[in-house]
Amino acid sequence: MSWAKQLKSIFARQWKKTGSPTSASVTRQALNAAPTLDCLPDEILLRVFEYLDFHTLYGLVQISRRFRQLAFYALEHYALPHIQLVTLIDQEGHGQWRAVHRFSGLDQHTSRATFTTSSMTPARRYKSSSTIAAPVVRTLSLLDLSPKANDSLTYCVDRKQRRMSIRTCGVHEMTVKSWLGFKQKTFVASPWKLFYSVATSPTFRLSLILQQAKTQPQKKPSTNNSNNNERYITPMGMTIQLATLTRAVQLKSSTSQNLDGLHNMP
Repeated sequence: MSWAKQLKSIFARQWKKTGSPTSASVTRQALNAAPTLDCLPDEILLRVFEYLDFHTLYGLVQISRRFRQLAFYALEHYALPHIQLVTLIDQEGHGQWRAVHRFSGLDQHTSRATFTTSSMTPARRYKSSSTIAAPVVRTLSLLDLSPKANDSLTYCVDRKQRRMSIRTCGVHEMTVKSWLGFKQKTFVASPWKLFYSVATSPTFRLSLILQQAKTQPQKKPSTNNSNNNERYITPMGMTIQLATLTRAVQLKSSTSQNLDGLHNMP
């Protein structure tokens, strides 16, 4: 018997007994007879979650413990693999470079997603000098390449310029801080982090950088030779909070056209 027929029979029986179909007992019986999502097995719910976007799935995380586990599973296997993060890097308006980061993992305890850069991504050369400003991360964008969407959607995650440290060679971590309060700033959390390596040669391997950092202290680059001012930046990956992804603002179609073709990059 369907839910509508059950509800109709409950009202009919209560009408014969009390003559009032709007009593509290009818309401309780109707609520008990009404089907809910909790009645469905996990396999059916996962099939439904497969067609939801990451904004909706993150909202389901906060409903219950069961929905949290299922929503995290759907995010890790269905939604986030179709998302790419793009960092726009340049130095004083020159040498613009868009690095693409692809999803690689999700930590359910911290609600942070990890995105890694392809090992085939070449290093980009920049200048390290006191007379030239350091390279900056202009924007952090999000590309939603979900197959259920007719076209890729572009979202803006962060528009604030973030200065990169390239004075010393090695592995660097750019931590974006979030502050709460006006006069007395209180550190809350890190919305996203960017990891990148800095070397003096494009063929200088990352393993050598790590080995050199452990054996000897970093030295300041000399400014006598112009070749010593060259730094090669290679992005490694980044981590980002799921709440930061859901707060991303969708860009206009004219702006998103500039990012077309990024999903075809290595």
